Amino acid sequence: SATLPSELQTPVTQFCLEQQSHGGANRHVWAVDFMQLLPVLPGTHTHVAQFSINLGCGSYQPANRWTRISIPLPNAALTETTRFRWKQSGTGTGNMWAIDNG
Repeated sequence: SATLPSELQTPVTQFCLEQQSHGGANRHVWAVDFMQLLPVLPGTHTHVAQFSINLGCGSYQPANRWTRISIPLPNAALTETTRFRWKQSGTGTGNMWAIDNG
């Protein structure tokens, strides 16, 4: 991501993407599939993802407790289409976890 200087933040600003060097014809070819312009937001994180997590919940362990987690979200994630995916790989009861109150 790149910050656009305030003097260039106008309704008529144009963008040009340029590949300044490459390895010759038909080499290092690239394409832009998606570009998103976001508003300038304050430098500090203004939004967080919060949820409760329980680690090791697949087996009986009296010390297992729900813990509240807060993760700051980068400005690029502040869109209407942002999704989060939590994935558990592997099998077995020793590495199970649960998320709630997201």
